[in-house]
Amino acid sequence: MKELLYKSIYRKIYYHRDKNMMLMNYFEASSGYSDEDYKKEEIIFRDLLDEKGAISCYVDTLNFNYIITPEIQKWVTEIANSVLREDKLKKLAVLVSENLFTDVSVRQMADKFEEAEENTCQIQHFTSKKSAITWLFE
Repeated sequence: MKELLYKSIYRKIYYHRDKNMMLMNYFEASSGYSDEDYKKEEIIFRDLLDEKGAISCYVDTLNFNYIITPEIQKWVTEIANSVLREDKLKKLAVLVSENLFTDVSVRQMADKFEEAEENTCQIQHFTSKKSAITWLFE
């Protein structure tokens, strides 16, 4: 059973206790993110991920329309690495947006996570929710 942990005009975050998995879905309003709003939301997500200790995470970016600049990518990598260093999150599946610019910025940020030496989390990008969820439970 999934529990709604957080909802804003930009995204909603769920936790599946029986699967120890976080799920995050973006809304179309994400195109209106300011850098500060995005940072606040990322801190909330990081804190919820840390609190629940989820071992897997599914992120649906189909409606994500915020282009993550290199500066914001670096910032997110730094704040998220505190959770990744604790070796809790094992797999992150990202359902990618059809918006080329958004997709590229999301992939660049994921690459930064994977390059961090303290990262032990596997990150994969998918075009199908079914494939993403299947991979999370392999």
